[in-house]
Amino acid sequence: MIFAFLFGALLRISLNHFGLLRQIQERQSQQATAELNLLKSQVQPHFLFNALNNIYYLSYTKSDLAPQSIARLSDIMRYFVEEAPKEWVPLKAELDFIQDYIEVERIRLPHNLEICWERNGQHKEQILIPPILFIPLVENVFKHGVDKTRENNEIAISVEVESKTLTFTVKNSLHSLQNNKSKGTGLANLRKRLTLLFNHDFNLQTGPESGYYVAKLTIPL
Repeated sequence: MIFAFLFGALLRISLNHFGLLRQIQERQSQQATAELNLLKSQVQPHFLFNALNNIYYLSYTKSDLAPQSIARLSDIMRYFVEEAPKEWVPLKAELDFIQDYIEVERIRLPHNLEICWERNGQHKEQILIPPILFIPLVENVFKHGVDKTRENNEIAISVEVESKTLTFTVKNSLHSLQNNKSKGTGLANLRKRLTLLFNHDFNLQTGPESGYYVAKLTIPL
């Protein structure tokens, strides 16, 4: 009887312990999900405010670019509503979203912006990534990497897909003020989100390199 009592007590304690561990894991998972959603949502209001201002200016000046810009903004809004809440999205959809983002952002630039795209790798339609993951790097270029007084701003974007990794690189022509302005909350929030998504299995490097400011992100597939 004593043995049965002790065994029952130990069993009850073990079940309570595992139940408590499960509750802790569920809470941690819910907290991580909430933090991810918060970090994703921080991109949207800032960008949409700027985009609407840009399109308002085009409409005010009766520019022929206004209808096309409104259509691109509509695609961006659709992406935010339909794709951003998902856990994974096709890489192609993310790159199309970035293309629309760039075209809307370049409206406010007084001079032409030279943009070079390079996409290497096979079967990009089949690759899935977390949504709006790369946009902070592109947004950082327009916030800090473009000098509106210059006519020769350059942006190069490359996507390199290998068997187990994907590398997304953005570089822009470096100007005198960028070294002091390129470290903002956008990159800090991106690192937090990457840590939540991949633990420490990612590599994000940013800094000047051979006359350019380079941001390079490698994630596992």
